[in-house]
Amino acid sequence: MTEWYGSDIVEPYNFWWITGNGATTVNGVPHLVLNYDDDGCMYYLTYQGGAWSLTMIDDVASHSLLDPHTAQAGYDFSITIDSNGKVHIAYSATEYTGGNRRAWLRYVTNVTGSWVSEEVAHWTVSVTYGTGSTSIAVDSGNNPHIAYSPHTNDITSTALYYSKSGSWSSIAVTGSTYKNWLGLHIDANDIPYVLEGNAALKWFAWNGSGWSSTTITTSISSAKCGFAITPAGVVHVVYAEDSNPTYNLVHRTWSGSSWSGTTTVQVFGEALGEANRIDQGNVSLTVDASSRVIASWDAYYYTTPPWEDFQIAYWAVYNNDAWSIPEQIGNASIWPGSEIYEEFAVVAIGSEPYLIFEEQGTGYALREISHAAPKGYVYVYNVQEV
Repeated sequence: MTEWYGSDIVEPYNFWWITGNGATTVNGVPHLVLNYDDDGCMYYLTYQGGAWSLTMIDDVASHSLLDPHTAQAGYDFSITIDSNGKVHIAYSATEYTGGNRRAWLRYVTNVTGSWVSEEVAHWTVSVTYGTGSTSIAVDSGNNPHIAYSPHTNDITSTALYYSKSGSWSSIAVTGSTYKNWLGLHIDANDIPYVLEGNAALKWFAWNGSGWSSTTITTSISSAKCGFAITPAGVVHVVYAEDSNPTYNLVHRTWSGSSWSGTTTVQVFGEALGEANRIDQGNVSLTVDASSRVIASWDAYYYTTPPWEDFQIAYWAVYNNDAWSIPEQIGNASIWPGSEIYEEFAVVAIGSEPYLIFEEQGTGYALREISHAAPKGYVYVYNVQEV
């Protein structure tokens, strides 16, 4: 059996929020955006030059107009890297005081050589948490574009597509709904496409004056999907297919004209009074230096009385049009008593996959796990602030 290796990336222990859209791999270099619950700030994590580096890139509370003590980033941020190797990030946040509540969408980049944060839009909302899902991409001129799906219809009842030409402007994604997972793709002709997942998986294409939509499937069990684009421009999505009593994890691709049929990555079933299924959409995809697609996901297993449940993470590799046999990640000998928390993302260092996750059980460290040698850690008090 192939050995597993793990190490802490960041200490001390606390809550690190990670999302699949908030991680990407470009030419074998991982890039992640994180939210640290202890100080509410946004961080950029990468592995370059033989070491992990962590940089605080935005202080969410500093943008407060109501009460900085209540300002907090949402948990659906996104990241992309442009052709010059510069980082582009989108995230949403909320704040409240008394009966006033505010949500906003922000964009962060290091295009100028320094980290700069700017507001894309803000709204007054009636709910405490008015954040939303984001997905960010750049066009051929490295201009940023953001797809945003609010978590409340106080903002809008559809997803919004933002582009920047001097200032930010938005277009409603007609036919979409709010409170959904999103994936944004800008093709080689700078045409935007929005992938939306919740009760159905839909694909929206901009035709120059409006959006055309295609329903890929209505058999989907959760709002979040794994989403990645290869250097050749092929879009990959992995999601949980709701086909009770089994919950198949399936894969589809789009290469410029239509979506492929489903390919099963793993089957979750029910038998002998025990149920096991994929959790609520915790799926992450990345593309390694060899253009292989790597998928990672977790599953809860529910047993018969006393109804104990436990969480297991897996990954599989898509290469030469076929998926490898799914592999359960890690074992108890690495961190006895610990568990991979549901906040995680898969990235690659070269062609070696690494799962980056917030551990729970013995603490809440940000950790890595892989078959390759561990890459070491940085301490949070050594973070380089902007």
